[in-house]
Amino acid sequence: MERANRRIGRFIASPCLLGLGVLALALPALLPQQGEPFVPEMTTTFAHAGVYQFGVPGGVTLIKAHLVGADGASGAKGRGGEGGAVTGFVPVAPCTTMTVTIGSGGFSTQGGSPGGGAGASSMFRGGGGGGASELLDAARQPLLIAGGGGGGGGGTESKFNQGGSAFALSEATISAGRVGIGLRGGGNGGFDAGPGFPGTGTEGGAGGTGGHGAKPGAPGTSGSSHQGGVGGLGNAANLRSGSGGGGGGGYFGGGGGGGSPPGPTDGGGGGAGSSFAIKGATHVTFSGATSHPPNGHGSITVMAREHLQPC
Repeated sequence: MERANRRIGRFIASPCLLGLGVLALALPALLPQQGEPFVPEMTTTFAHAGVYQFGVPGGVTLIKAHLVGADGASGAKGRGGEGGAVTGFVPVAPCTTMTVTIGSGGFSTQGGSPGGGAGASSMFRGGGGGGASELLDAARQPLLIAGGGGGGGGGTESKFNQGGSAFALSEATISAGRVGIGLRGGGNGGFDAGPGFPGTGTEGGAGGTGGHGAKPGAPGTSGSSHQGGVGGLGNAANLRSGSGGGGGGGYFGGGGGGGSPPGPTDGGGGGAGSSFAIKGATHVTFSGATSHPPNGHGSITVMAREHLQPC
């Protein structure tokens, strides 16, 4: 972790072992009003996936935050989808403790935490979905969530069964706030398995259909609140069948991709998890990350509007 200038607030880190996400908290200096001192600057970077606590400095009631979710793992053929990004101003209470979670990327068939769905395990496995990155208030209610990417599908034939990226192509307003909705996974349907669909603002993404045939593959399961669906298993009657990727974690998780039937066919990619901003947040934008390190790091930047004061 990095700190600039003097320390104001408490940071308690409990990182997990997989270094697959990054969180940066920054309180940039603002120009003062007449007669007021400069606001001190403080920057903290968490370079590992895990759960951390951040003590809000005294005098701070509004922060700006930018979150990036983790990537899904690539399957035996299709690549994993990228995590999404969300930026917004959110109200906070001074001298309270917030929880920040950096999602871990999917690894092999394992879904990242929190909320990445597992890919189905077979010779041509599906990749696990990426975990979401979350900013929670003192009551552990979500303020902002960046969805994770879906896991890539397994197979032998195509490179188009990728996991869905959580880059928000559409937005929706719900009673709790706003959501950004990412992409479905890749998959042709028919003899190849169907893709998992993205999570929305009200429900998890539907699971992909199993590939058709006399010995069909298993369908993927649907995503649910904060949890991606599980990829469907390819039909074991033929070792060349592919399995589905897991759905990404998010406000609502993406669906798992379906498994394929026997033959040179492909499993579907998992759908992306949705991103979220609480009602009352302003200047909200949903997007994708401009760059992703190989292990799926994310980032958050936080800016104070008032004078920082000790609690």
